[in-house]
Amino acid sequence: YLDAYLDSGLEDRVFRLLDDLTSRQHFCDVVMTGHSFGAALAVLAAVRYASTRPMMRVMCHAFGCPKVGDGPFRNWANSLPNLRVLRVEYGGDPWVHSPEGGPWTHVGHTLAVDAGAVANAAKVSSGDSKTDKTSSSRGSLHGSGTSANGSGKALPVKAYKFDKHRPGGDSEGGAAGWFSSQHHSGKEKAKDHDLRAYVGALETISALGLYWPSEYVGEDVGTGVKGSGKEKRLVV
Repeated sequence: YLDAYLDSGLEDRVFRLLDDLTSRQHFCDVVMTGHSFGAALAVLAAVRYASTRPMMRVMCHAFGCPKVGDGPFRNWANSLPNLRVLRVEYGGDPWVHSPEGGPWTHVGHTLAVDAGAVANAAKVSSGDSKTDKTSSSRGSLHGSGTSANGSGKALPVKAYKFDKHRPGGDSEGGAAGWFSSQHHSGKEKAKDHDLRAYVGALETISALGLYWPSEYVGEDVGTGVKGSGKEKRLVV
């Protein structure tokens, strides 16, 4: 990925353009995004831009992103205070596991979208579902009242901070534990990698008002504590 990124010659042109734009718009953030191979390039660009422009706030929204570096690269990227990488992974998308083995790993945080939960909620909403509404946990899919720690419920989206508390963990293949539970066939997994599948799922979540995580799995701070005079204090 790095060779393809550097050989493209885009970095100098894009970075010069961004520098020009940010010099004229002082109070702005830089957001880089991409899907699949483009997501890998977006991550590399975001890390390199943030590391050389420490005064700029940089974000990267990557969809269906493969692993772009090893452990030292991950530690470096995750330690940059002005960078936030958010990877969206849908259903059984196999691309997010590549390259397999070796030192390869992901950077940043993950939003894992459960394809089955989203599809089931859409069927229930349209009246096409033949499943029991109680067992489908439809109530837990709507609104923000359900904590991400409700591991027994099929939440449509779960957020993992630097992939901590994720099934399998990085040492056991990272996202593999989550996606192996999707029980998708090879063709379904290939479809899950399609950008249209990502867009469709996010549109469904938005249209139906499904649950969207407000905290990372395993890090729910609850309602905080109360000080004197009912002053609300959050434990950090």
